[in-house]
Amino acid sequence: FSSHDTESDEGRQALSLLRDVYIEMGDKGSFDALVKENKLGRLARLDLSEEDSLTYESAMNALRQKDTAKTIQNIQSYLEQYPEGLFAISLRFQRAEILFKQGKKEQALEDYIYLAEVQHQYTERSIRQSASIHFTAKRFDKALPYYRKAEKVASNPEFYQ
Repeated sequence: FSSHDTESDEGRQALSLLRDVYIEMGDKGSFDALVKENKLGRLARLDLSEEDSLTYESAMNALRQKDTAKTIQNIQSYLEQYPEGLFAISLRFQRAEILFKQGKKEQALEDYIYLAEVQHQYTERSIRQSASIHFTAKRFDKALPYYRKAEKVASNPEFYQ
């Protein structure tokens, strides 16, 4: 590809299809590198919302393909680019769950603690996981506040509305 190749409608369509293929493979970073290397930035420019969504979709495609290493890499990339992005909470939770399942509980704990601080669909599990990881590591003084918070959340029906 060159910038000349993408000046036509067919060229723009080809670039769009190429982007879709990279996203489907869970490798948006390679598409970004191709765009930069071939100086196609002005032709492949997306608004921030589209960019956010495509970066998220790339991470989720890697997850669906069960490529946990690429998923973690894509989630990290997303969170570096969009720390407060539309999908930041969901991706933090996905990363925590992957790390926990891999036995990397202390790494997962970082995300669970972050997620335990705000109300969303992952809060209760994040609180319970934070408590459990601290308890298992015999950090009872750190586990106790999470157990107390879990009790408050579980006994508050308004939390789930």
